[in-house]
Amino acid sequence: MLMPTLSAQARALASRSAWGEVVALLGAPEEQATVHGDLELVCLLGESLLRTGRAREARTLFTDTLTQFRDFGGNPTMRRARNLCGAAHFELGDYDEALLAFSRAAELAQLDGDDLLVAQSSNNLAMIANIRGQHEEALALYRVALPAYQRLGNAVGLARSLHNIAITYRDTERYDDAEEYEQRAIDEARAAGDEALVAIVMAGRADVQLMRGDPSMAEATALHAATLLAQVPDPARRADALRLAGRARSRTGDQAGALPLLDEAVTTARDCGAALIEAESLRARAEVHRLRGARTAARDDATSALALFTRLKAVREEAATAAWLDALGTDGGRA
Repeated sequence: MLMPTLSAQARALASRSAWGEVVALLGAPEEQATVHGDLELVCLLGESLLRTGRAREARTLFTDTLTQFRDFGGNPTMRRARNLCGAAHFELGDYDEALLAFSRAAELAQLDGDDLLVAQSSNNLAMIANIRGQHEEALALYRVALPAYQRLGNAVGLARSLHNIAITYRDTERYDDAEEYEQRAIDEARAAGDEALVAIVMAGRADVQLMRGDPSMAEATALHAATLLAQVPDPARRADALRLAGRARSRTGDQAGALPLLDEAVTTARDCGAALIEAESLRARAEVHRLRGARTAARDDATSALALFTRLKAVREEAATAAWLDALGTDGGRA
């Protein structure tokens, strides 16, 4: 019996979300020449690196190899590679580069009538718009992605967009809408059998619960999500769940218990290169330090968070953190 090709083996592993095994298979030294000469294998390895918290390696892989291949609209694998390259830049907080990659992917997709990639790139462009405070633009882009995913019957894509819309509603304090969309996202993720995505959306629900004044429920939801994400594993998203759990625990008054959760969130996000999650975790830890009276540590964390938010052009968080630092200057507390 013929042995399956390297591509067939990798596709089979990816179909059951065995991303670590894909990395082991395609990242083996003896396979490097084959992988780098085959754009489909580059995409499979790059996506697997992204899903296992190795965005820096994914970015290097794509930027080093994409120039070898002809960039034209009729090549669906090139379109996918462009979008994945954008995802690597996005994860690392290189939003200008991500914007260029997602825009190019959308252009190629529209030229060739690739509805799936039109939906994916619209969703990805919307995430950047939301981070940069362009909430209406983000919602307009999500309204392009949602019906496309619905027409295609793509429950995973639909769940991701619903979850992202919930984030925009949360950021604009439309909490009822945010809860509704998070629930719809969970339903779609469960229908697709994507437990990792269910956990990601659960963390989003924890954020809404926290903002609505239920820190105990938020902590329980976030810790459950973190446990699930440790099993996938998805270290970057787990770091975000730990951040939420730490914030929630702090709101219950347990600052000593919140600190190790936030320490782990900061370290893990930094190791993964997940710049936005690192910034948000630093900002949350700064608040815990302030409440514990450690004013110098609070200022250090908030200053680091502010520098990241400024680089990311996350205008809402940048302004809030700058204001918090100004207020810290007039606050009491020991060094």
